[in-house]
Amino acid sequence: MVSLLDRLGHSRVLARLATRASTPASSPASSPGFVVERSEWSLRPSAISSRGFGDPTSDRPRMLGGALDRLILPDSSHLARSLAVLGVSKGDRPIFLDGETTGLADSLPFVLGFAHASPSCLTVEQWTLERLSGEAAMLAHALARLAELAPAPLVSFNGSSFDVPLLRRRAERHGLATEGLAGEHLDLLHGARRIWSDRAQDCRLGTLEREQLGVVRRHDLASHEIPGVFAAWLAEPGDPIAIQRLRAVVLHNQADLVTLPALLVRLAERVEAPSDLAMAVNAASLLIKHGRVDRGRAMLERWVGGPVRDGVAVRDGVAWREAVICLAQLERRAGQHERAAECWRRLVELDPGDPEACEALAKHHEHRASGLGEALVIARQSRTPDPLRIARLERKLAGRPTRAVAVASDPVPPRAQPEAGLAPAWQTSVALRFAPWRRGGAQRTPADRPVEREDPSTSDPKPIYRLFVR
Repeated sequence: MVSLLDRLGHSRVLARLATRASTPASSPASSPGFVVERSEWSLRPSAISSRGFGDPTSDRPRMLGGALDRLILPDSSHLARSLAVLGVSKGDRPIFLDGETTGLADSLPFVLGFAHASPSCLTVEQWTLERLSGEAAMLAHALARLAELAPAPLVSFNGSSFDVPLLRRRAERHGLATEGLAGEHLDLLHGARRIWSDRAQDCRLGTLEREQLGVVRRHDLASHEIPGVFAAWLAEPGDPIAIQRLRAVVLHNQADLVTLPALLVRLAERVEAPSDLAMAVNAASLLIKHGRVDRGRAMLERWVGGPVRDGVAVRDGVAWREAVICLAQLERRAGQHERAAECWRRLVELDPGDPEACEALAKHHEHRASGLGEALVIARQSRTPDPLRIARLERKLAGRPTRAVAVASDPVPPRAQPEAGLAPAWQTSVALRFAPWRRGGAQRTPADRPVEREDPSTSDPKPIYRLFVR
């Protein structure tokens, strides 16, 4: 139930926004068909009065029922450190990108927004399309502004799969340059899924805002209602309800842009300092994905080695086993085979019959540590022993040469020797006897003398084999 005070406060904010909104970034009169708005958000929230209204003199707009009033926004230095943690190699001044479109296929972006931080505030710039013929001009103006802010990495939420490819297709359709979209791009959705997918209801932006940032939107337009808003506004541009709903889309886009910097910093904090072992495994996998293998390995070493001092019970669990396996594979790829073997020994101590650990440790003793006896013992204690490996290790210990066998339990038959007076098998095989390239038993003779055929009963035929070449 919305109180009267909330309604009055919301109307006050809308009235203030109407007077100072639509501040042009350059010259919208020369680019008809769209509207440019610019707003600045202070990094720290203003003092909230007892009646629930914010400071009227503050540069932070009050929107969505005051959902963003208490949100603390990071400055440019915090954003630069967070980008370094998440593996961004180029640029330290991110540009946050978000757009609202008319659908999921080859749709039309009718609201487009950028946000970039400074040491004192967060600047949000938005472009709203007023008619269909203004799409090319709006995209040209927005991409030109993006080129001015470059070089900087793009940060979005599901932008690598939707927003950026859509903008690139629409720009190329109008013959516009897309250099600003070709830089490094960090999609927060991929990192959020790796860190919070096993402990959150879902990885939607609204869910992460509520669970990680404490932002609960009120009077917000649902995402599935946004595609039809622009079509309804084009049909009746003077309808107050259509105008109000279009304005709600703009506020929805602005809220997305404002919460993305805070979500970036929170994600980097969880990657750098996980709260538990399962999150540490997810964070290490994210670091490895972004090429930071050394940091991922160091994190796993810290979490895998720590619980051993606290007690054996902490080592038990799926997350601990997954962390040890991941660490062992990283050590092996780095050439640290002894450290990888130590990881496998930890798993064997906890579960002596672990098939994966026994196989890896047996391989290490057989091929690198020259411990055939230890390798045979470990291979036999696995819950799913490999008979071929066991037979090979037994032959090596007995000093016999290794030879591939079909079944390790079957005795190896001796190689059959040809009997005296018999032709070799390669000369008497049925396949060669009826081969298309084989000639008869007669030898080729020159044409100037007759062919002398030998009696097959008195002579040994000497077949001639020719190499078949296409």
